[in-house]
Amino acid sequence: MGDSRALGESLCERYSAEERAWLAAEPSEAIPALTDLSVQICEPEEFGSSNCSVEGLYLPQRRHITVMRTGRRRTKFTLLHELGHDHARRTDATAELLAGMTRGSVPYEERIADAFAAEILVPSAEVEAVLEGRSPTAADVADLCELVEGSMEACCVRMAQHLGAGGYVLLAEGSVVRFCAVAGDTYRIRRGTDQGADHLLAIAARHGSASADQVRLYHRSGVRTREYGGDAVSRGDLAFAVLTEATNPPWGGWRPPGDARPLGVDLLCGGCDQDVVSWKRCETCGGMVCPRGECGWCLCRGPGRAVVAERVCARCFLTKRFDLFPDDGDTCRDCS
Repeated sequence: MGDSRALGESLCERYSAEERAWLAAEPSEAIPALTDLSVQICEPEEFGSSNCSVEGLYLPQRRHITVMRTGRRRTKFTLLHELGHDHARRTDATAELLAGMTRGSVPYEERIADAFAAEILVPSAEVEAVLEGRSPTAADVADLCELVEGSMEACCVRMAQHLGAGGYVLLAEGSVVRFCAVAGDTYRIRRGTDQGADHLLAIAARHGSASADQVRLYHRSGVRTREYGGDAVSRGDLAFAVLTEATNPPWGGWRPPGDARPLGVDLLCGGCDQDVVSWKRCETCGGMVCPRGECGWCLCRGPGRAVVAERVCARCFLTKRFDLFPDDGDTCRDCS
């Protein structure tokens, strides 16, 4: 597998220095002028849904990018992230790599798109000036966000590239993840995932800073990650956090290695009446799915239950219940 950072940064080589500067300053104008893609910026109530790591949709057949209007810096990152998806799929080296992956191509493409956007928005020299050869702490992430014009999301990606070990760099609103950059073989935490009132993020939001030797993150499904050393700070309404598997974390000291096993969700299965550990949440009903191959029960399907009819939305590409679509329509009501 190729280096997602190097691949993302290589996608920038098609642009001159002047074009990169234009993309960084006014991506909504530069993208249609430099490519065959059209761009639309929607108000939040008009946006619909997306399974991307940012508030954007890349529609390859329509040659179109739609993003939700947020803050100016954040909207820029989203536009460039979606442009990164387009270049990753239409550049031979990355397209062949993604097509040849038997699994994990979606999160890997997300990393490439992140790296592309970060390369445009946050020059390496700015990051190196803050870190001076160190791995980042949460305060370093917050400082970089205040020093550069690039988005906070791009800053998180840049800092994750310098983590030197598996882990996460997080931007959060209280205990709720707003953006997650990953390092190593970790799996991204989806935006909007609440980590709970007792989590490191929430403690930092209340008290200004927090650190802990063994921290887990919740995925949207309820599955928890392995344990990491964690450091978090708050600046205004936002919290910044660095989680690392290193035993000598960049904020100092030594931490014992944590539990390397992720934790599933304990479940008394309603289909086979067995105590099981589930690792998957059904996208249709939201219930946990029994991992036993002969069962596979959840709230909407399983032994003795009718399977709920589903359809794939032509716009957001999510699988949803048929009643969430207009009659004979191929676009869900969220996206209509």
